[in-house]
Amino acid sequence: HIFMRAIGWRKEAVQIDGSNEGSVGAGARDGIPARNITVSNCYFGPDEYGNPAPPVMVGSHTVPTTDMNYDNINVYNCIGDGVTLAGVWALKWANSSVRDIVVKLSAPNSIPVGADISTARHGIRLHASTKVNVDGCKVYHDPDWPESIGYSCNEVSNRCKVTNNYVEYSNIGLHVRSSEYVMFSGNSTWRTLSYGAISEFGSAVTFQNNVFQSANYKNIGSGSLRVGDGDSGSTVSSNVFLGNGVNDPAQYISIHPTSSNWYLFGNRGRGYSKVTDSATVNGGNNSLT
Repeated sequence: HIFMRAIGWRKEAVQIDGSNEGSVGAGARDGIPARNITVSNCYFGPDEYGNPAPPVMVGSHTVPTTDMNYDNINVYNCIGDGVTLAGVWALKWANSSVRDIVVKLSAPNSIPVGADISTARHGIRLHASTKVNVDGCKVYHDPDWPESIGYSCNEVSNRCKVTNNYVEYSNIGLHVRSSEYVMFSGNSTWRTLSYGAISEFGSAVTFQNNVFQSANYKNIGSGSLRVGDGDSGSTVSSNVFLGNGVNDPAQYISIHPTSSNWYLFGNRGRGYSKVTDSATVNGGNNSLT
């Protein structure tokens, strides 16, 4: 299928929704969220009349009135060409997957007054989701509008996996916040504006076998991986940090003093000046020069 236009600055071309009061369409207003949905082999982009691509390819922005998730939602083999807000916006998804999709984010044509799009633009965003796997995807940000995030697990997105993905020209490549048992493995970030990855207010987060290349390429931020406030019991292992994009080197790993019990081992890197271990950190066998 081909999807070319969605009206509104944050509308989804394919909206996964619940049947709440006030929602569009037919059917009972029982608050039960959608489930068992597959979106595959679709193209989302501008049309031949000059109308822009939809802001979001596939997503949800309504919290179900019942204490349930959107369950078994699967998005794969899709292309988003010029979307302005997100490729996939997964709000309260569970037991779902996003794989082998390509997202090309463009600068928005217009932004409503008061809308903070800089913190909302994502390649793929998991928000309050559980057991969602994101694998084999590619996210390309507009280098002239890079204030965005590649892949994120935010606000109690627990037991999710983000594996074997690629992102370039984002502000932050990988982001996790207020979530636990999240794994980032086999991902590659290139030319991120500030950080290759950020973790904050989480626990049992794993960064393993990722490649962070040319983080901090515009000399804003602190380098490849930032561990923020309140993280605990997490692991950084077997990652590769490759060079900085500016003359003033940045840090490989910056750990906030309120974080604790992080395990760092088997990481390799070159082209940065220092490692900041200002919290409780365990491990060794790192080669960061």
